[in-house]
Amino acid sequence: MNWEDGKVFPSGVTFHKIGISQWDIEKDENGWKMRSLKTLLKELGHSGRIIDILKVDTDAPMGGGFEDMLMQEMLDTDLHQCVRQFVLEIHIPGPIAEPKWLNRCRRVYRQMSHLSNLGYKTFNMTDNVRYLQNIHHNPSLTAENGVRPYLIYSHRAALYEISQVNVKVANSCPVS
Repeated sequence: MNWEDGKVFPSGVTFHKIGISQWDIEKDENGWKMRSLKTLLKELGHSGRIIDILKVDTDAPMGGGFEDMLMQEMLDTDLHQCVRQFVLEIHIPGPIAEPKWLNRCRRVYRQMSHLSNLGYKTFNMTDNVRYLQNIHHNPSLTAENGVRPYLIYSHRAALYEISQVNVKVANSCPVS
């Protein structure tokens, strides 16, 4: 994105050139300031406030995202209590036969289960194969014929967009 930090759109939305990360970094290799979710909320003046919707699409080098790190931060810091709706893209990279990807898949499953036990209920889940359709120049490619059969032994990835509502959201955010 080539937008300047602080750009205000006609709708009143302000663009901040800040990414969510596991660490607080002043400038990554792409020139973005990176912040943990808790630091980001504090710096933008949102600490202690309920977040109506948190939409996350985390892309990381080497095939996966880092949504597992973000979910773990939400669980560890109790920020999960402060989010009404959580929409994220889960990256399941292959080959699942490799221990690092299998372990990551298991970690994401445990975190999603933990969030479910804390009141997060999935109301929509869709496959996202647009990236594969673009890479292979094949608009008819689907998760069934282009991804899932190859996840065990190939370097393809499955992406799922998951929308959840927190039925146990706090009346006020206890995290500051």
